[in-house]
Order: sequence, then structure tokens, then C-alpha cells
Amino acid sequence: MKRYACLICSICCIGLWAQAADSRTLPRNNGPRVTVSAVVAPRPAPRPEVRIVVRPDMPPTPRPVVRPVPPVPPPPPVPAVVPAPRPHVTAVPLATPTQVDAMIRILRQERSELLRLERAQRYVRLYGVRTTDLVRLAAELAFDSDRLELLKYAYTYCPDRQHYPRLRVAFTFQTGYDRLMDWVVRR
Repeated sequence: MKRYACLICSICCIGLWAQAADSRTLPRNNGPRVTVSAVVAPRPAPRPEVRIVVRPDMPPTPRPVVRPVPPVPPPPPVPAVVPAPRPHVTAVPLATPTQVDAMIRILRQERSELLRLERAQRYVRLYGVRTTDLVRLAAELAFDSDRLELLKYAYTYCPDRQHYPRLRVAFTFQTGYDRLMDWVVRR
């Protein structure tokens, strides 16, 4: 007779005796018998013992020489890059009145205000737009903030910067014009 503990809950059957060693049948509270099958994992094979044998007739193995790695020199300091002001662009062809009219038609077809601004900036970058034509382009934008951004961007590409004070008519409010003139003076 062997003593087994319940493998399911380990509380109800502690201390009970099993009658049959092969089926492991245990009584449970005078009720029906419960059959429990146990799966036992096989024991791992023992590891072979490793012995180091030093023979006196063999010379000792030379130890590897550990040399310190020379330190890597730090990279040279990078000078702070200050972007130079963009030069006045003169190589850009001037836009003809027909081209400006076509661009205004394209801007009117654009539904998004952001896309209008981006297209106007791209057009100003590709063609030299005079201040009189800038007034017409800025009038197609709905907000003074977008007009201010366009005119600041166009300042670099404008062939007649000396006429920038005439752009007062491009703004709905005086504050947008004042911000533009302050920006031009600081530049």
C-alpha cells in the first residue's frame, strides 16, 4: 500500500490511502471514486564530469595578451552654423502679367487656404513677382496672417524690394502691415 496526495486540489485527499498502485484510485468524502492520472517527467540524464588534466610533459598554454584599447579621440567641435541671409535673387525670370493672371485663376480654384498659400509661395519662388503683382496674389488669401507669411517669403525673391512699403493695401488690418515693416527693418 502506498500513500498518495490528490493532484487536483491537494486539500481533500491528503492522508488517504490508495488501494491500487497502478490506477491511483482515491476515495473522496464517501462519494464516487475519483481516478487521477499523474504525468511524471523523466529525469534528465546526468551530466558527464569534466576533469582538467595537466600533463607535465606538455608546455603550458600561453595566456592571451590583453592590451588596452587606445582611447578614441573626440570628434572635432562643430562650429555653430548661422544661416546666412539669402541673397537677393536676380536669376529668376520676371513674371509677365499674363502669368500672374493665370496664377490668380489657379489660386481661386483651390479650396484649401493652406494649399493656396503653398501654391502662391511656390509661384513666387519660380518667378520674380513685382510688388504690384504681390498685392494681387495676397488679395486671394483670406487671412492677414497668411498674407503676412506670403509677403515675408516673397521678400527674398522680389526684384523691387524698395517698393515694399506700398504693400499696405494688401492687408485688411494695420497690424499685419506693421508686422511686415518691422520684419523688413530687422532683416
